Amino acid sequence: MKALRTLALIAAILAAPCGTLSAADAPTRLDTLLDQLRTTEDAAEAQRLERQIWTLWLTYEGADPLVPDLLRRGNAALQQRDYALAEAAFTAVVERAPDFAEGWDRRAVVRFLRGDCDGAVQDIGRTLALEPRHFGALFGLGLCRTVQGDHQAALDAFERVLALDPHYAPAQSQAALMRKYLAGYPL
Repeated sequence: MKALRTLALIAAILAAPCGTLSAADAPTRLDTLLDQLRTTEDAAEAQRLERQIWTLWLTYEGADPLVPDLLRRGNAALQQRDYALAEAAFTAVVERAPDFAEGWDRRAVVRFLRGDCDGAVQDIGRTLALEPRHFGALFGLGLCRTVQGDHQAALDAFERVLALDPHYAPAQSQAALMRKYLAGYPL
């Protein structure tokens, strides 16, 4: 059961979109998309909004011309489960563009998949300092706290995801699981 749950969580992480799209008005557009995501009652609309938000988060608009290629390399390595190469690429991204939240989030994903929850939590902290509404990073924080055995902190993180994106199915299932566990049911 635990192995299946872990595989499902990894699949959810790997399913995050990895493309890029230029958006000059990204901050205003992101605010609008997050507001719509929080209030929509249509699950299909929520998925469309999630994809648009991920596209904005993955869009690098900084001055370093190497960052987009490093992101592509890291995402390709992540999809191929070459975690060492992915981590090296995302480390280069955060070194070259330390104010780009998604570089930190991508490296956190790789670190989690490599079993480095402490490193992942550090990167998630940086991601959330740059973009406090990053529901992907919050979900990752919940996963890390689950692995670390801090189930209340995990539930808190999953509930923060659901406050931003009430339709996010992986967070719904993990929050429900944590609530049961905290009520005395075994995992």
